Order: sequence, then C-alpha cells, then structure tokens
Amino acid sequence: MRLKTLLTPVWMLVLTQALRGSVPAPSTTVILIRHAERASLIAPDSPLSDQGRRRAAGLAYLLDQYHPVALIASDRVRTQQTLQPLSVRLHEPIRIWDAQSTDSLGQYLRTAYPGETVIVCWHHDHMAELARALGVRGKLPGWSLFTYDKIWTVTLEGDGKVAFRESREWGRP
Repeated sequence: MRLKTLLTPVWMLVLTQALRGSVPAPSTTVILIRHAERASLIAPDSPLSDQGRRRAAGLAYLLDQYHPVALIASDRVRTQQTLQPLSVRLHEPIRIWDAQSTDSLGQYLRTAYPGETVIVCWHHDHMAELARALGVRGKLPGWSLFTYDKIWTVTLEGDGKVAFRESREWGRP
C-alpha cells in the first residue's frame, strides 16, 4: 500500500508534465487601428474632426465585437478620442502610451495579455513599426495619409508564431 501511495504523486507529476508540453499557451490578439480623421493636418496634436468623431462612434460598435480586455492609445489626443466611445461602451479605461515608444509597446503587448484581445489606436506612420515590434515579418501593406479604415489583426500564437491579417471597417462615416 505504501508503494502505491508513493507512486500516485509521481504519476500525477509525469502526467502533468506531459500535458503541459502538449497544450500550447493561449494566443493573444492585438487589433491595430489608426486614429480617426483629425481636424488639422498641420497641428501636431490635433483633435478629431466632426467626421472623425462620427467614425469613432461607429468604431465603438465594430470593435466591441472583439471583446477587448484593454484599450491602448498614444499620448496624442486624437488616438484617445478615437477610442473614447469604445471606452465608455465597455467601461474600460484607455491606457496611454508614449507615441515615440513603439518598440517598447510591442514588447509589452507580447507578454502582458496572454489569451486576451487588446485594441491599440496608433498613427499611420508608425503602424508598420508597431507590427514589426509585435513580431510580424514579411511585406506589410502601407497606410496613406488619408487611410482611416484599415484594421490590422496580429495574432501572437502561444507557440511563438505570429499571424497578420488586414481588413477594412464598413466604410466612411
């Protein structure tokens, strides 16, 4: 009986280790969007235009479907205003990140939300840099100065693989 008592925990440990190796870590999904239309292309921290506010309101309904656990925007007002309707809808605060710290944001996102979905509102001229910081390889589509309706989905697989997909929202506001 004593031998059986000793072997049971050993077999449980072996089984646990075997299962741990065969069950992949959960995937993390990072949704990347650009801020909505801004009032001025000249002012560095321009707020959203009326059209941009309409787009942000529509995005709240679209992005809600992803069930995000976190919303991240740059320290520029237009990115925060773009996520504000979604923040209100979800009762989720917007975490602010320095717009010049794209690499550190990518590193943070790779480990901070395992198995969850995060929405990041960023800037078109740093979007590829952020995707690269998340581990995306290969050719990436560009973002023009007047492109506001792209959605990039980066999936960080538990086994270390990274998947990229581009889609479009429903259209102009």
